[in-house]
Amino acid sequence: MMTEEQINIAIAKFCGWWDCKMVLGDPMGRPKGIDNMFLYVPDYCNDLNACHEMEKTLTPEQEQAYFETLHNVAGNLLFYRATAKERAKSFLMAIGKWEE
Repeated sequence: MMTEEQINIAIAKFCGWWDCKMVLGDPMGRPKGIDNMFLYVPDYCNDLNACHEMEKTLTPEQEQAYFETLHNVAGNLLFYRATAKERAKSFLMAIGKWEE
């Protein structure tokens, strides 16, 4: 099962964030990029606004897979009520990046 940090970094990489790596010793567990600048990766697991931004990056084919997966993960027909974490998991499953 992926941690929230792993989920956020995997989505951020797919959405175009560069060099997202966990910083050893950083108490916030933030990823760090070039020149030791901290990147504040969006919290896709807890922020529906961040989820909206990630959803915009999907191709039509990926979007179809995402909504099918979201329906299964959220467990109901009202996918628009899905939590941010359910959306993040479904997103990674739809793009083939989810790790059990």
